[in-house]
Amino acid sequence: MPLDEGGGMETEMKKSRIFMVLLVVMLVFVSTMPVHAATKVTVPKKITLNKTSVKLNVGKTVKLTVSYTPSGAAKGQTVRWSTGDKKVAAVSGGKVTAKAPGTTTITAKVGTKTAKCKVTVKAPLQAISLNKSKLTLTVGKSQKLSVSYQPANTTSDKTVTWSSSKPKVASVSGGKVSAKKAGTAVITAVVGSKTAKCTVTVKKAASSADTKDYPDVSQAYSLLNIFRTTKSNQWYWNESNTAKVRVDGLKSLAKDAALEKTAMLRAKEQWIMFYERNTATHTRPDGSSCFTAYPANCGWMGENLAWKQTSCEQAINSWAETNEDYSGQGHRRNMLNGNFTKVGIACYAKDGKTCWAMCLGSD
Repeated sequence: MPLDEGGGMETEMKKSRIFMVLLVVMLVFVSTMPVHAATKVTVPKKITLNKTSVKLNVGKTVKLTVSYTPSGAAKGQTVRWSTGDKKVAAVSGGKVTAKAPGTTTITAKVGTKTAKCKVTVKAPLQAISLNKSKLTLTVGKSQKLSVSYQPANTTSDKTVTWSSSKPKVASVSGGKVSAKKAGTAVITAVVGSKTAKCTVTVKKAASSADTKDYPDVSQAYSLLNIFRTTKSNQWYWNESNTAKVRVDGLKSLAKDAALEKTAMLRAKEQWIMFYERNTATHTRPDGSSCFTAYPANCGWMGENLAWKQTSCEQAINSWAETNEDYSGQGHRRNMLNGNFTKVGIACYAKDGKTCWAMCLGSD
């Protein structure tokens, strides 16, 4: 029928117009979408580093870079860095930092390709020092000097060349200093371009004439150590005299030749001070401190003096001060001081008058 047919054509035309509108909208949408082109990554046939071996001092750095074959293969690549021993040398982004003396290998890896660089780390010598800067010896005696290196783990040659400014006063061989005659000499140690020095003072040995006024006091050493290590003696009063301070576990003191010579000198000096100048003091006759007479390497220093005692037992007992209060136990505290490790004892006797000296020190 005409009415039916006309209505069908109109419907079809409407559908066509809608389709055209949708098609235009889709074309506009597609035309505005971003277009991504695929990036092609070239696989390198080979990689190399700008250095295949390098030497560094501790604390220094070097930059390693990767080259690619073909050169265009560099684009879009990721480099993975690693070290064979991070204690020797570390690596980050190709920057190598030297940590400690030794040898290791830095590896760069791109995909399956690798390149390596051998890193040798050294610690050059910065300075040297001697175990003693001053030394006092008696003619005929010797002592060993030793060298310390900075840094201790230096990779430099550690060969030491020794010399003496006055070999006739003090000679040196392999660090062993031998006293020849009274005087002063400077011992020098040289390692590469670094030097260290020790001033050596040599004193003449005491002659028999010098020692005739010194009686044998060997018993005093054993009496001292018996007193020091006997538990019932290991105490002294506190400053307020209200309680005893215990010093348990003390060890015997070692007899020291250098301190014994000091004690001989101090006993003679104090004999002069007491009997000729009527002064009981620790000051030396020239007005200086008693400790200026002690060996340079003495560490802790202490001194006990006594006059008029006629035996080792009397001298030790006078210093024990068992019946004294704190103010009167200075000698006792010296003998019970745990910081002391060695001692020298002497008595100077002349014209029937005596002076005793106990010189204490530490290693």
